[in-house]
Amino acid sequence: MKRRSELYADYTKAVITSIEVLKKYRFNKVPIDIHYIIKQTSNIKLCEYSRYANNVGCSIEEVIEFFQSDLGAISRDPDNNRYVIFYNDTIGNPALDRFTIAHELGHYFLGHFDLITEKVLRRGGFSAKKYKAIENEANAFARNLLAPVPLYNKIPLTLSTTSYIWRVMDTFDISFEAAGARINFAILDNYRITDEDIEYFNTYKMPYYTCCEQCKNPEIEGSNYCSICGAQLIDDFFVQEIILKQEGKDYMIYSGIEVNKYSKAKVCPVCENEEPEYGEYCSICGTHITNRCTNPRCINGPDDGLFGAFLPGNARYCSYCGSKSTFLQNELLKPWQEEKFEREVEEEIPDVDEIFDVPF
Repeated sequence: MKRRSELYADYTKAVITSIEVLKKYRFNKVPIDIHYIIKQTSNIKLCEYSRYANNVGCSIEEVIEFFQSDLGAISRDPDNNRYVIFYNDTIGNPALDRFTIAHELGHYFLGHFDLITEKVLRRGGFSAKKYKAIENEANAFARNLLAPVPLYNKIPLTLSTTSYIWRVMDTFDISFEAAGARINFAILDNYRITDEDIEYFNTYKMPYYTCCEQCKNPEIEGSNYCSICGAQLIDDFFVQEIILKQEGKDYMIYSGIEVNKYSKAKVCPVCENEEPEYGEYCSICGTHITNRCTNPRCINGPDDGLFGAFLPGNARYCSYCGSKSTFLQNELLKPWQEEKFEREVEEEIPDVDEIFDVPF
């Protein structure tokens, strides 16, 4: 008799495994290149339904019937431990294809083939409950591989419903249905994310859709004020976002100090102490090395009577109330105008080789 736990999906395992795969293949931006994983995994190949149908001389309908799926399937050659992921390319939805491939990769990385002896993973090899469990696990793996919940959490909730769904779809290059699943299961998946996971995903690059008109800082969504120049921001409409994404827009990422999740510098920028320990000050030189809003009445502050909100390591101003940051006030960061000017000058200086036309 099977244990009760074996008949239910292990969602924690699915989420953890998806993160392990992203780390293994050294991803640092979205959308995730699902084909790169295939190329870098020597014992997995990819095959379209149309190609398979042409090779064996049958119709797409017969392929669907054989695999018992109109979306995709995964097969295994047990003699040499090789796998083939099949997907239905005739649907004409590349974003859906990405999720299908990620789903089948979930079966592979979660070891679902260890549960059967058949060459093709399909309904017939399991009880109804067990098949539903492994399908749910593969779905959880796929949505967290393509749209990791810590990155999904960065999309501003201030967008309209239509704009929000479009943003999820476009950011992660997933279908409308996959975006809905990402949204609906976000709370449950968040429970399975650790602080270490959040720190890892903080290194990822995400697409930018808008930027501050004054300093070109793109990290402004969900903010009242620009964190670099302090300019008050005006909300963009959905139509404007589409135009910005399609046409592109120049933006500038400003330098900062690497901080931990409490906005405290990991290394003191003054004395280079690498063990700042507890509190908001450096224990060696006494510098205040936690970036916070200088307004003690900041609308998002902890109400400790000292400073306001905790801010990112490159913030010159508070994105909630527009006040200066402690890093800017204490001259740990350059004013944005100075950094912008230096960058522009660097771009205008021609390369030495171009000036002298060096032939080597």
